[in-house]
Amino acid sequence: MLNEILKIVSKKGSNSLQDIARKLDINKELLLQMIEDLERGGYLKLLEEKCHSECERCSYANSCVITSYNKIWSLTEKGFKLAEKS
Repeated sequence: MLNEILKIVSKKGSNSLQDIARKLDINKELLLQMIEDLERGGYLKLLEEKCHSECERCSYANSCVITSYNKIWSLTEKGFKLAEKS
């Protein structure tokens, strides 16, 4: 299932934790644990959590996933390699 998370993250666009959990048919808490395992293993890296602009002026405000609850992860080189193998 960890490989499935990497595949989802490797595709363009953004997915909320809820979207990924729904795709994998698991709860968000389990998904967060798995993402943290992937991060510790060097497959994912947490991107900056806070935006430096004001939301009302931002052209991405309607599609932004950066909130106090959501975070954005990106694949590392190691993560890309594993996602491609799967």
